[in-house]
Amino acid sequence: MPFARSAMAAWLCLGAVQAQTTLAGKHFQVECRATAALADSAPKLGEAALAAVEAAWPVLEKQLPPPHQLPVPLILYTDRVEYERAVAPVVGAHEPREHEVAADGSQAHVLLWPQLSPKALARIGLPRTTAQGLVKAAAEALARRTLGKRPEPWLAEVIALGVLELHTNPKRQFGVDPHYDARRIDLAYWRDGNRLPNLQGLLPEAKLGTSRAGRDQASDRRALVAELLLTAEAGNLRKAAGKWLERKGAPTDREALVQALLGDWSKAEPRFSALAKAAAPVWQASSEVMWREGDSWWLVGAPERHVCVYHVAPPPAGDYTIRGTFRLEPFEDAPSFRVQLDQVANDLLCVFFDAPNVTISQWQPATSTWRDLASAPGRYAVRSPTDFRIDIVESTIQVAIDGQEALRHSCTGRTLHGRWGVASGDTLVQLDGLSVAPRRKS
Repeated sequence: MPFARSAMAAWLCLGAVQAQTTLAGKHFQVECRATAALADSAPKLGEAALAAVEAAWPVLEKQLPPPHQLPVPLILYTDRVEYERAVAPVVGAHEPREHEVAADGSQAHVLLWPQLSPKALARIGLPRTTAQGLVKAAAEALARRTLGKRPEPWLAEVIALGVLELHTNPKRQFGVDPHYDARRIDLAYWRDGNRLPNLQGLLPEAKLGTSRAGRDQASDRRALVAELLLTAEAGNLRKAAGKWLERKGAPTDREALVQALLGDWSKAEPRFSALAKAAAPVWQASSEVMWREGDSWWLVGAPERHVCVYHVAPPPAGDYTIRGTFRLEPFEDAPSFRVQLDQVANDLLCVFFDAPNVTISQWQPATSTWRDLASAPGRYAVRSPTDFRIDIVESTIQVAIDGQEALRHSCTGRTLHGRWGVASGDTLVQLDGLSVAPRRKS
């Protein structure tokens, strides 16, 4: 994956598990298996993991019919190699994701993701991405246990995704959780391209295959089913499990279950169309860490893999301005924050705020390197709030810091209207007031 400016840090040479911590809560049990580099963090990671899943219990309890088979054991791994070895029997021919659940719900496996530096983990604690993976895995494991007499992995994940989104984004608002938005990106693209399939056509998944991309697409579709069920009636996930268990004879199919809960297709399809019409995702996030607290966005990546968060809507027509306030807190590497501009496929420009400089660079796909186009002193301090403004004036990029112009560069031949976003490496970035709007003429 492109975009990282620095080499992989030495700490990523992970070894065998060196520390194990097991904690039991009222409803869940969490075992944290940590490598030597993160052995000191294992107790706190385990505590945070247990707190994350226990906090979701009130939603889980309402959405699954009793009896609840407790406690649900979860294993949190800090080493990808150890994790993939453990889940190999679970996934079979499927490419593993960062959370996997045994077919009978007897165990849930979750990878600490992203693989941040020890200093970053000490600063932010359990990544939000991992916390969401834990909640989803716990819900899916319990759903699989509940459906044990009539196992159905599809319905178990539908329930798990519904529980996760009820817990993390109960009002189902766009622009609040980048991962909620990302699960609806395809829906928005289909709608805007007049290629929206019907609901009945989304339920079969055999053609999606066993790759990671195919499994992610299947999950995105299941999240839509969960939202449809919850929009129809708050307790419909629980009713779905109940109806599945009540049916006699041959296992029911998905189409029959959806119709039983939403009405026949003449009623279910308009509900799906309404859901698609209302889809307005704001952010498309990579799998690293971005979250929102109050009016601030926080993002952090890793030395070898940066977090990239793209704005779904294209920039305004004509001249436009991207602005906000950032505060950088670096870890192992030098400070790293950038605004990505005019991305079309692998071609893009970036404004790098690598203290103490500001640099405009172009990505070179052929060599996987950055070519600096212009650079100047940034006149800003690490760990201090810094206002930035990027004006796109025809084919020129103008960068101002704290109200003073720092740099400008003419990009002859470019329209500068490809997609834009923000990104971070091994730096915690706080962003306030991030916005894009047509440029006001002076």
